[in-house]
Amino acid sequence: MVFDFQQAIVLEESDEAQLSCIAATPTELVGARYRASDFLKRVMAGRVCATFCNTGSSRCAGEAPSVIAANQPALYFPIHVRSRRGVLMMLRPHGAPGYDRNSRRAGAKSFRCSPALRSPP
Repeated sequence: MVFDFQQAIVLEESDEAQLSCIAATPTELVGARYRASDFLKRVMAGRVCATFCNTGSSRCAGEAPSVIAANQPALYFPIHVRSRRGVLMMLRPHGAPGYDRNSRRAGAKSFRCSPALRSPP
């Protein structure tokens, strides 16, 4: 399945409290830090989530304002980066249809079938 998106963010777990953006489009998000919310921790634990807005990802205090709007639909995948847990966020533009249950189910199926997304043995 192919998922359409406008922006993407790869977050890597830095420590128990935050995740760091290590790849993104737009590139100005690289280096930003995000709070490791309960929502993002559930994603890192293996849950694929589809949302109508991306309020589950809040930036750390002191970070510059984001070019990502809080009301953008998002699809979240758990990934592993350099032997660390992480999150792949795929976002659609504000006003676009949100990702729905079918997107989440297809994403979960893709996750189970892709060794690139699952944790190493």
